[in-house]
Amino acid sequence: MKLNLRLGLYLFLCVNSISAHDIHVSVAELEVDKKGTLNISLRIFFDDLLLACGLMPGEELPSEYKSSDELIQIYVEKHFKLYQDTKRLDLEYIESFSDNMAVWIELKVVDFEVELSDFLNVENTILLTEFDDQMNILNYSREQNKDTYTFNHKKRRLPISI
Repeated sequence: MKLNLRLGLYLFLCVNSISAHDIHVSVAELEVDKKGTLNISLRIFFDDLLLACGLMPGEELPSEYKSSDELIQIYVEKHFKLYQDTKRLDLEYIESFSDNMAVWIELKVVDFEVELSDFLNVENTILLTEFDDQMNILNYSREQNKDTYTFNHKKRRLPISI
């Protein structure tokens, strides 16, 4: 069932990427690798992220930012947070890159201690201030365990079983 949901969402996004999109969704992938590193990949529609950062397509980067990576990193730090018990985890920004429709943002948590607790709290408020219909999907995987979570205006923070 979850595979069908993911496949359906992927096909829907591909079909809608041909023209301006009417769907407001971001996708996050969280994976704990064999070394215990928590790898995070975020995908956000390019034009929506520009709007959230206060820019219009084609507009110059404001002079107070050294690069677009700095602007994106500041936005992500404000709107995507991970907590283990009550401790907020530091996200290490790796890189971002874009295609015509989406920005891909790569992050990681190096000193993630998997055995400390049974769950991780994730707060995902990406684009919630910009769109009433915004939905943020999170796919989590560790070894053979996989799960999908959905964030929106009513569910901004959720515990993720690890």
